[in-house]
Amino acid sequence: MSRFRLSKKLTSYEITLKLLSSIEDYLLTKVPKIINTNSNDIKKEYSISITDDTGTEEIESIKDYSLSSFPDFTEKIDISLTHYSPKILQVDIVFSDRLFSRIEVNYTGENAREITISIYEGILRILESSKTTNFRYHHSFIETSLFVSGAFLSGFAISSFSTGSYAAAVTAIILLLLIILYFVVGKRIHPYTLFESRRADTYKRWCDWFFYSVLGFILFDVVLMAILIKFYEIS
Repeated sequence: MSRFRLSKKLTSYEITLKLLSSIEDYLLTKVPKIINTNSNDIKKEYSISITDDTGTEEIESIKDYSLSSFPDFTEKIDISLTHYSPKILQVDIVFSDRLFSRIEVNYTGENAREITISIYEGILRILESSKTTNFRYHHSFIETSLFVSGAFLSGFAISSFSTGSYAAAVTAIILLLLIILYFVVGKRIHPYTLFESRRADTYKRWCDWFFYSVLGFILFDVVLMAILIKFYEIS
């Protein structure tokens, strides 16, 4: 026998009850066939934990979940499967923020590498349709770049006002406002992992508002610049 362990970070997903049901069905019906073991034994060693701002609920199956959606302040969902037969299979899928969202598959038995990768890829195929682009709002490089740009624009705006370059100053201020909007609103309504809830539905509506607000800011900036340039040409 051999052992193979795979651990990967997860990107941004929208987590729904339907998605968890699909993952559960895969782990409890298809995975037993892959490792050639009894599906009833697998079911006994499977669990889901749902963590929100009040605590953690543990259930044996998503079918046991009584609500129609997750709590508004859901922070993490952990899907866990640990099976000993004497083959050893461990699967842990965590949906949370950028630092903690991950998938781990650990298998000990014949053809450990191939089986581990097969299980991992099967889970990813299920997740594929639930991908979001929210990770763009939680990328450390982008955040650092925007913070540095904001500091530069602040200094540039002050300098431009002091030298009478009002058009440049106004442009810098508008760009600075866009950066502030990104940090204050953008990240909030685009959580790294979006859990199905009433709050998530609200966020989706706000996403459209956010997009058109940013677009409006840009158009306003272009029009204002054109007016200011025309004004200074006349002067």
